[in-house]
Amino acid sequence: ILLLNRLMGGKKTNSKSKGKTSSTRAHENEEQEYDSDGSCQSDLWSTTSNPDDNQTVVDREAQSTELIIAKVRDSLELLENSKTTRDHLNCYTRLITLFQRNLLTDYLSSNYYTISDLALKSLRKDAAVASKAAHLLVLLYIQLGGDALAIVNSDIRLGLETASQNSVFAWSTRGYFLKCLAVCSFFNDDTDSDEKLLASLEAFILGTMKKEIIPLVISSLDSWVILAVQFNEGRVLKEDEKMLFRLLTIFEEFHDNLDLRLSAGSALCLIYHAKMCLGDRGNVKARKFQKHDELYDTLNELWNQGNKVVGKKDKRVHKSALRDALLFMDNEHPEFDGEIRVKDEVLDVSDLKTQIIYDTFTEFLATGLYTHLASNPVLRSESLFDLGPVRNVDANLSDRKQLKERQKLYFQESHKLSKQHRQKNRDRRSAQVSDDYE
Repeated sequence: ILLLNRLMGGKKTNSKSKGKTSSTRAHENEEQEYDSDGSCQSDLWSTTSNPDDNQTVVDREAQSTELIIAKVRDSLELLENSKTTRDHLNCYTRLITLFQRNLLTDYLSSNYYTISDLALKSLRKDAAVASKAAHLLVLLYIQLGGDALAIVNSDIRLGLETASQNSVFAWSTRGYFLKCLAVCSFFNDDTDSDEKLLASLEAFILGTMKKEIIPLVISSLDSWVILAVQFNEGRVLKEDEKMLFRLLTIFEEFHDNLDLRLSAGSALCLIYHAKMCLGDRGNVKARKFQKHDELYDTLNELWNQGNKVVGKKDKRVHKSALRDALLFMDNEHPEFDGEIRVKDEVLDVSDLKTQIIYDTFTEFLATGLYTHLASNPVLRSESLFDLGPVRNVDANLSDRKQLKERQKLYFQESHKLSKQHRQKNRDRRSAQVSDDYE
């Protein structure tokens, strides 16, 4: 429009055209070298190919870590000073999310005593706050491991055990404390305390089955599975006859409680898996359950039941658990998740024990499990997932998000330079055309 206006002899120009004219004169006075075709000799992509630009991503990562640590500090400060339940819930929720998604080993190694002390005090407060505090204590173990928390290990276990026996809390809340205590046993070197806890869980499961304590029985079965998987097969089968009788009772009498039957199915799978392992080794012959056929027929009947008993979605989960139990009773190995990709590594989850450990840590870490599997040496240890030491990969390429961020930065910089170059050529050529016609 500016060029046609000049060719037609127009004298009116708006502010934009004046700006372009002045910019044209400014560009003409610049010392810029061009080739014969009008292209700039400077390399537009030199910025994107410069290795020093990788430092920008590193700086951003450092700033992100500092920002996360600042959020942790603010949450801890508010948690320590505030007295309202709402603030405590918000603080614990924020801390749990940060611990799940990020590995903060350096910061937590010097502040774990303060965090554990605040969490232990919260175990004596409201049920919702106490549950969040117990979750945070488990994440603290996952972040640092048992050796780093050796000083506060006994206090944490005692606090969780006391909270599980506190009659102020509901049965389900007390059961959640037992599950957290069982997960903490993965990082505990004191096998005597774990043995004592396992025996206590077995005694409670084999006790009276009152309807009001069913939520605690469900959590006790889940905790028993998590804890028993840390022992050898001989210890798992120590009370196998009594446990199988109890599980048979659960399958026969509690038809309306799906969660109870799923927990019982997990315990049944672990017991028969231990029998299979002993049979495969040939050293010890496992005892056959007296009512093996009756238990098998009961499970088979439940597996074939209609949708009138459970919903369609729950039925799939229910049938999957019962199918695995039936396969173990037939002395066959069911198919589990198989191989799970962790960036450029593969986690083998083809065994029942690994599947139980994987499901347990998925419950507490949620989607942050993959971040910890890739960079947390605690979870990569031989006692858990056995992925070996953390791979020494370049920090800029270790995460796909960082790679995308770097590519985005390169594109933005190159686009900016290309736009500046086109603007310079456009103004210079427009000025030349107008001078020729004048």
